[in-house]
Amino acid sequence: MEGKKAQSISSAYRVTIFEDENGNHIVTTLPTMIAKPEKAHYEAKQVENDSEIDAKTTEEITEFLEAFFKFYPSASEKELEYYIENDTLRPLDPNLKFMELVNPIYKKNGKGFQINVGIKYLNVVEKVTNIYQYQLRLIKNGNWRIIASY
Repeated sequence: MEGKKAQSISSAYRVTIFEDENGNHIVTTLPTMIAKPEKAHYEAKQVENDSEIDAKTTEEITEFLEAFFKFYPSASEKELEYYIENDTLRPLDPNLKFMELVNPIYKKNGKGFQINVGIKYLNVVEKVTNIYQYQLRLIKNGNWRIIASY
């Protein structure tokens, strides 16, 4: 405060403290003034479904994904070969029970489709719900197949 003028000042400092095996704290660097952290100015781009995909195709893909991810945790590698090319997805914990698809986004990608989807599973042993994120590339050659995972 200078006379009748009041000014608020805030500063940020960095201190490094070491804790030894006995729980004692030791200051290893003295307080050093640093720039104040600020919020990042980043907005995530909202991904949307491709408007070129008709409702019938979207429904087919959804049915395939639901059926596949119900079957996937308990499937053997031999059974997975029918749905997946080139070991695209590794086997999961067989204690997982499929619950639902979360925010599926479908985009046309050449002759196939790019799918971004969350899969909600319940671990029946631990009674915990997990969401696994997948980015898949699908094609239809008689039946639907997953040809890549990102």
